[in-house]
Amino acid sequence: MSEKSKFFGKREIDRNWFIDVVKRCGTSVNKLGDEGIKGRSRSTLKRCLRAGCMDDDLLDGIAKELNVHPDFLAGGDFAKTLTFPIMEEEGVREHWKTTYLNPAHFPYSYAEQEALGTYQYLMNILLMHDVSKSEFNRLSRKERMNLAGELDRAITRVLRKYFQSSHLSSGIDYRSIGAWKNEDDVIETMLDYLTQRGLITDSFPPSDDEPDMIGSAVRVDSKSTSISTGKQ
Repeated sequence: MSEKSKFFGKREIDRNWFIDVVKRCGTSVNKLGDEGIKGRSRSTLKRCLRAGCMDDDLLDGIAKELNVHPDFLAGGDFAKTLTFPIMEEEGVREHWKTTYLNPAHFPYSYAEQEALGTYQYLMNILLMHDVSKSEFNRLSRKERMNLAGELDRAITRVLRKYFQSSHLSSGIDYRSIGAWKNEDDVIETMLDYLTQRGLITDSFPPSDDEPDMIGSAVRVDSKSTSISTGKQ
């Protein structure tokens, strides 16, 4: 039986990312193992890292100890952002990690809040109006965030006509809604920084005649004479 198959069905983790996050949180894998989190030894933890899989309970326990979101600790889409071509530009990777992938921005409390099901609440609203999750995820990060906020405000306005105690749903899981799905989302997030660096130029502004068009950015490829657009 292979090392990987022994962990079939458990949470996939990015080994290098995991170790880096642990280090950025001021500790080490060895120290975590010595603490016996969830009754697991150092050897068990290292075996999980070699396999690239970890029991949800152990991952959650370590995340709680480090005070980071389990999803962030596992890597997933967070680690994937570091593989995008824009990260090859000098200084961009470090800026992205320091500014946007700081473990302090993803505390464990976020996971506890998400357990309330606020993200699913938004998905249910969309589904009731014949909008699928896949359609929602095809929107840009900015559009997803704007939509969630506009729906929240619109629903609150209606509710306040009947219930004065109604307020904006501050528990809406904007972290899931605003997740970086692709390189376009990452470029959009760092747009000001990339523009200042001369790595990005605005290709065109949103058009009043085409309200659904949100504009895009053009990335200058420093390694060739070609350019690539932020929107596909």
